[in-house]
Amino acid sequence: MAAVLMRSGQPHCGPSNHRCAQDEAILNITLSRHRRGHIVDTRSHSTAKEHKHRGGGVEVEAHYPQWRRHHCGLESLESIQDSHAKLMDACSDATSSMGTWLGRLSGSNWLNHVALLLQAAQSVVNCMDTEGGCVLVHGIAGWDTTLQVTALTQVLLDPHCRTIAGFLHLVEREWVLPGHPFSLRCGHTSVTSRSERAPVFVLFLDSVFQVMRQYPCSFEFTDRLLMKFFEHAYSSEYGTFLGNSERERKALHITEKTQSVWGYFHQKTVIDECTNPAYYQNTSVLSPSSAPPSVVLWRELYLRLFRGAERDEDVALQAAISIKRRLDTAKETVAERKRELEELQKLASEKGIAA
Repeated sequence: MAAVLMRSGQPHCGPSNHRCAQDEAILNITLSRHRRGHIVDTRSHSTAKEHKHRGGGVEVEAHYPQWRRHHCGLESLESIQDSHAKLMDACSDATSSMGTWLGRLSGSNWLNHVALLLQAAQSVVNCMDTEGGCVLVHGIAGWDTTLQVTALTQVLLDPHCRTIAGFLHLVEREWVLPGHPFSLRCGHTSVTSRSERAPVFVLFLDSVFQVMRQYPCSFEFTDRLLMKFFEHAYSSEYGTFLGNSERERKALHITEKTQSVWGYFHQKTVIDECTNPAYYQNTSVLSPSSAPPSVVLWRELYLRLFRGAERDEDVALQAAISIKRRLDTAKETVAERKRELEELQKLASEKGIAA
């Protein structure tokens, strides 16, 4: 039986450890008799314990004997929002000294959030690819940190998700259709409270950027595609990211009143702009580093508002492009020599000359 990746909201066990036979049956049907599964909780153990006193909680181990639980310890939405605000303040500061600016960047703690998400996705990948286990991912409601982890996990596991068409489908399947509350998190309306805003989708995009930076030839697209997703998630130019769920978009007749962002992304000019010329399909599972030297500021996104700033092409990407061009040339040369050899062998055979 193949490994299965699932997502959900937290179980409502509460202080009394209530159980749900239907939930147990759904999970256990994915396992064979002697197989173990993994429940990856995006919260810390202490946070999950607090939620248990409020009616939520975690799966009771006695009711899920074949499942092993892991806690990732991703930070709260409030913490992510606070870090992002500090990051943007630092990135808009062009007057401070280098030491002060770097201190503000470090103090925002944003890169730590990125590293934690990379680690969480890598732990799921290890459970599925190394151990061949089935994995259930959940946090609280299942439409914020849960989506971050499951979506990033698929980018690491599935080469198709690293193509343009595959990534578009991934965002639609893992973010839009499951009901990530884009309007609340992106603050599309003036009545959205600060406590409901959080750059959850931006953190996911930033994590994908970190993987792309470490594997510059493994993605069919460049970070320009990620930046376009960032722009349209916040600009509300298209109706795809309006509303907080598919049900809400249908009730508001969003599809009849607006255009879809998918039509925009499928335009040839957009595809050409976002295509990575160094792309070479890599079917391997990716294992990005989350060590401090490996997680860097996404300059093209966060520093692009500086007047006169120009986009810096990544040195690794340029080197990869050069290598790919040389590889393509070498392949063409080999193919040409192979055809020449076959013709000579045929001619030698006709003339009775031993090869």
